[in-house]
Amino acid sequence: MDTSATTGRASRYLFDENLFRQINELGLSLRIEFDMEEWKTYILGTDWPVVNASADPARHEFKPGEVFWLNLHKRGHTIGTQVLRIIETEDYVELIRSHRLWYGDSPSALREARMLRSDLPRLGGTVVQASGLYIDPAWRRARTSWGMRLVAASMRLTHDFTLRNLHPDWAVTLIEKHVATPRIIHDLYGYPHAVEVFEAFFPYVERMERMTMAWMSHAELAGVSRSPPPAIGRSPHLFAPSAG
Repeated sequence: MDTSATTGRASRYLFDENLFRQINELGLSLRIEFDMEEWKTYILGTDWPVVNASADPARHEFKPGEVFWLNLHKRGHTIGTQVLRIIETEDYVELIRSHRLWYGDSPSALREARMLRSDLPRLGGTVVQASGLYIDPAWRRARTSWGMRLVAASMRLTHDFTLRNLHPDWAVTLIEKHVATPRIIHDLYGYPHAVEVFEAFFPYVERMERMTMAWMSHAELAGVSRSPPPAIGRSPHLFAPSAG
């Protein structure tokens, strides 16, 4: 589905008019894709060839539309991706604790796993998880006419799409330690809350990884979607340190 034609329509449509125009002005467009195998083929050919098991159809029996990806492209050539998974759950953190987030009802392949703290929020209801964020290296320094880095604009577009179309109780993402800085989580990705939550050996990256969970409520998502990213280095960071 090519969404270029949605520019200029009322707010009941898929994307915010002004934000989508920022993408169009860079010569880019967006497609909503449901073929996760196509995404896997693309991402495995990039400089970050990682297929997150939580969105891998080889490890889950996803219902139609439960997981899909946003394809940011220039005349059909993909330059950026974002995977979204809709999760209906009483407790998202329990899916992390039980490893079912990554392996469903199959045996877990994670090793040396441990939760890093117990005082975690209960995120229940409709939880939309973002993963698979990727921007082609040639485009990582690109900025929109608002001065937004393309990764920030892409995330704001994702948040706006999520709010308008998926109506979540919570929006979440899990972030690897090497990119889990307040600047990236708050300024670029737009999440107001984050905490180190889980550590394990992940076989698909072949190393120990410490994961940060970033999240926001439906009301906070609405606020982020209405506002451009704050100036880098000037934002108040709501970033909780690890208790572990």
